Amino acid sequence: MKPPPFSPLPLAQWFETLHANEILCHLDEMKGVITSTYGRILKLDSTKKITKKLAGGIAETATWMTNVTNEYGQVLNCVLTTGEGAGLEELCQGIVLHFQNAGEPEPEIIYVDRLLWCISS
Repeated sequence: MKPPPFSPLPLAQWFETLHANEILCHLDEMKGVITSTYGRILKLDSTKKITKKLAGGIAETATWMTNVTNEYGQVLNCVLTTGEGAGLEELCQGIVLHFQNAGEPEPEIIYVDRLLWCISS
């Protein structure tokens, strides 16, 4: 018995569209994976180097950038402020609240330059 005739393959655009649609079906899952980075030990570090490179209207207002990183060096958050240390206590409280809302254990330690906040449960 003869096999059925070979069907021609679809065009490359069909495969690209199919792949793009598959990615869109998993968009919420991918966003969740990207935004669900946590840690036990957090470090807040402020710098002026980044803000010196800003252009436009914000260049004259933002003077400090504070990065929140975990023990693996992953950046969890970046905040632009007008002064060093401005709003850091509120930022730390917000981080702890974010962990609580996500059902993750709170960070054990938050380093801020030379200060150290220990989170006690």
